[in-house]
Amino acid sequence: MDFLLFFFLFSHSSHAVEAYSYPKQQKVSINSEVLAGCFLKEINKYPNQTRTTEPLFIYRDNKTEHFTHKPARCKFDHDAFFDYMIAGEVRCDYSTGQEQKLRDWIMSKADNSVDPVNIFREALKLNGGSTFNAALTIHQLLRNEARYKGKAFYYNSTPDLEKSFWNKFVDIRGDLEERGKEKGFEADHQGSWYRIWGIMGYRFSLNRGSFNDDESMTCGYSEKGLISSQLKAFKANSTAIAAEAIKYPMDFIGDYQPGADRPGKMAVNLAGSHIATIIEDSTHKRALSLQTFPDDKVCENQGYLEKD
Repeated sequence: MDFLLFFFLFSHSSHAVEAYSYPKQQKVSINSEVLAGCFLKEINKYPNQTRTTEPLFIYRDNKTEHFTHKPARCKFDHDAFFDYMIAGEVRCDYSTGQEQKLRDWIMSKADNSVDPVNIFREALKLNGGSTFNAALTIHQLLRNEARYKGKAFYYNSTPDLEKSFWNKFVDIRGDLEERGKEKGFEADHQGSWYRIWGIMGYRFSLNRGSFNDDESMTCGYSEKGLISSQLKAFKANSTAIAAEAIKYPMDFIGDYQPGADRPGKMAVNLAGSHIATIIEDSTHKRALSLQTFPDDKVCENQGYLEKD
């Protein structure tokens, strides 16, 4: 049921129109294993934080707070989080409350300097080392910024503000449409950036209830635990593919405005899913198990972005 709902509600175009000023001149792709290793190095800086990818039980409801101007909370639930992912009209708009602080940090940086590692590092810092909350904070902020024109997001911004915001980020694609659509470049800077964290959050959300007792913890690497992890990875990967694949048959629906760059966005979705799976498999026994971390220079110099 998740997939059918996802197909029809998450497939609408989210492409913002503010041009990005710093496109790379060569296409790059995300090496998900290397980037996951860089993220794990950051997670490992919080030894006193319980190492789990699980969400908390209670979150702020940003949508309700926006319209009522009063504090609002909602319980975490996988189905409710799915509604959040597809921007359902009736939804809890999950927020950690750290989004504005993260935005302030982004705006304090030089143009073309915010990359996946340093934004994850800052989000972890703001959330006390919580992996899920770090991903949620980034996704909530970036999706609102990218989709601010949509009525479903009630986010106040302007083209000038958005151009200034998105110019802070590095190009993680290298085939952005700013390089010229007539040359076949169709990638969306904003949409590519926020979808990584969204699919990571979705993958992590499948863990709710998985690690709440000692028995489930000790069997984490047993056959049962491995199968469970593989099934979750399959579901997340299927969702990552479906989000773009559904756009092809929907081209025949008259009121649908199809987005471009479907294979490219699908690849970004899959990278996010793979990163989250590696992180989960390396942390869910409360101790990091990845044997080889990338060199610091690789993480700091964006070595996880490989030239195609």
